[in-house]
Amino acid sequence: MSFSLHFKPCDNNIGPDGAKAVASEIAKCPTLSTLSLYLQSNNIGPDGAKAVASEIAKCPTLSTLTLDLQSNNIGPDGAKAVASEIAKCPTLSTLTLGLESNNIGPDGAKAVASEIAKCPTLSTLTLGLESNNIGPDGAKAVASEIAKCPTLSTLSLGLYDNNIGPDGAKAVASEIAKCPTLSTLSLGLESNNIGPDGAKAVASEIAKCPILSTLNLYLSNNKLNGDELLENIFLKNMILNIKY
Repeated sequence: MSFSLHFKPCDNNIGPDGAKAVASEIAKCPTLSTLSLYLQSNNIGPDGAKAVASEIAKCPTLSTLTLDLQSNNIGPDGAKAVASEIAKCPTLSTLTLGLESNNIGPDGAKAVASEIAKCPTLSTLTLGLESNNIGPDGAKAVASEIAKCPTLSTLSLGLYDNNIGPDGAKAVASEIAKCPTLSTLSLGLESNNIGPDGAKAVASEIAKCPILSTLNLYLSNNKLNGDELLENIFLKNMILNIKY
C-alpha cells in the first residue's frame, strides 16, 4: 500500500545536517508515493540541499514530489546537485521544485533544467526560479532544456524578477513552444522589464504551441501600455488567464 507524507519544518534553522537527517528518515518509508517537504529559510546551504535530494532519490516508489528549498543560499552548484539527484528517482511523474532566492545565476539555472530534463517519466513540472538573477541568456537556456522533456504535458515556470528583458522573454516563449506534448502552461514573467513589444512577442511565440489548451500568463510590473489585448493572439477555444 502506498502513502503520502507532508512535512513542513520551514524557518527553523535546521541547517545542513538537520535537513539531511530529516530526508534520511523519510527515505526509509518503503512505499512512499507522494512527498511534500518544505525546507525554506533553514540555512541548509549547497551541501545540505544536495544531501536532502540524495536521500529522497532513494525512495523507490516516489511518483509525486514537492521540495521547497527557497532562500537557503544553495548557489549554482548546489542547485545543480539537487536537480541531478532528483533526476535519479525512477518513477517520478510530478515534480514541484522551489529554488527561489538562492543566488543560482544563469549557469546554475540552466544546469537545473538540464538535469530535470533527464527524468524519463516526468509529465508535470512546477519550477520556481524567481529572484535568482538569471538574466536573458539563462532564462532562454532554462526553457530550452525543459523543452527536451519527452513526456511533459503540464508546466509551471516561475521567472519573476530575473532581469530577463524583452528579448529574453521572447526567447523563453519560443523555446517553450517547442514542447510537442505541452497542453497546460503557467508562465510567470512579472517584474522583468519586458515592455509592450516583449509581451506581444511572448504571446505570439506561445501561440505556436501545437496542442496547448490552457494558458496562465503573468506579466505584471513590466512597463506595459495597458492596451495590449494579447488574448486576441490565441485561439478562441483556449482557456486563457492573462494578468497584466
